[in-house]
Amino acid sequence: MRRLALIISIFIATAATASAQDIAQQGIQGKVVDADTEVPMEGANIVVILRLDSLNVWGTVSDISGTFVVSVPAPGEYRFTVSAVGYGSHSADVAIGDGVLDLGTISLNPVVLELDPILISARRPAMEVRGDTLEFSASAYQTRANSFAEDLVKKLPGIQIEDGTILL
Repeated sequence: MRRLALIISIFIATAATASAQDIAQQGIQGKVVDADTEVPMEGANIVVILRLDSLNVWGTVSDISGTFVVSVPAPGEYRFTVSAVGYGSHSADVAIGDGVLDLGTISLNPVVLELDPILISARRPAMEVRGDTLEFSASAYQTRANSFAEDLVKKLPGIQIEDGTILL
């Protein structure tokens, strides 16, 4: 009984999908390629907007071979835009009648943005605690040229020198 119910469910789902595809009898199709290399572009965004009412939007993404098909509910005047990350966009106004309008091959030009260089700088911390050891960075403390080590140690926080003995 369950097997029969499963078979009937699959049949109904297949029939509903086939009839939904038959309803959409108008739309646009085409192929998106890189303008420099003519390589098909997977993942390009295709958006179709009804010109009279920009609230109605349909869209899709190009497949691995760069092709796309966008179905629209009724014939009319539409604006379509093709865009992809790293590329310029392509827009045009089209009149879609009964059937699917083939736009052919759409070439997108790469857009190279050269960013200004950035400089990341950081200073090493003057003191680090590692377990039971305090590590001091000598470069973090200013001393005069040709100074003695004792002059540097006197500048370290929490350290004192009395009669040549270092006290913490």
